[in-house]
Amino acid sequence: MGHGKVYLAPAAHYGDALLDALDGLVSGTFNVQVERMSPKLDLAAAYSTSRHQYSAENLMAQLVNIAPGDGKILAMVDVDIFVPIFTFIFGEAQLGGKAALLSTWRLRPEVYGEAHDKALFMERVFKEAMHELGHAFGLKHCYTPGCVMNFSPTIDHVDEKGFKFCPVCTRGLQSGH
Repeated sequence: MGHGKVYLAPAAHYGDALLDALDGLVSGTFNVQVERMSPKLDLAAAYSTSRHQYSAENLMAQLVNIAPGDGKILAMVDVDIFVPIFTFIFGEAQLGGKAALLSTWRLRPEVYGEAHDKALFMERVFKEAMHELGHAFGLKHCYTPGCVMNFSPTIDHVDEKGFKFCPVCTRGLQSGH
């Protein structure tokens, strides 16, 4: 781990405060240089008219095609994504690969009928960004309470975990798997 690049690719407007904080978190956690790029995703091609959601598989295939050769890409989309076996997902990543996808759609408190809470939204984004990049850096789901690599099928699970890696996952990152 380290000495590589992570391209942060927001496909929506998230504001400098969130992106700058995420840049610092990714850079410090993974010991990489962070650069921003426009992901140029064709969201319309990923839209499922039967589900009224966007196919994570389609978006991941697009990401793999645009991923720079010298690093990993984390694309952030503000649309509801799915894979066929789940009603929705917060993100998807290639295990040990170049591409990671984060949907911020269901990380917003408003989706659950709650008041807008920028700090809570940012915390959720940081957790799921760390989680998906963890997969891209080779980590699988973890069962250590609080570890950011815990599987999160619901927003409650996202809120319960931390945004740091447990000691076992940290060693996995440092050893490259």
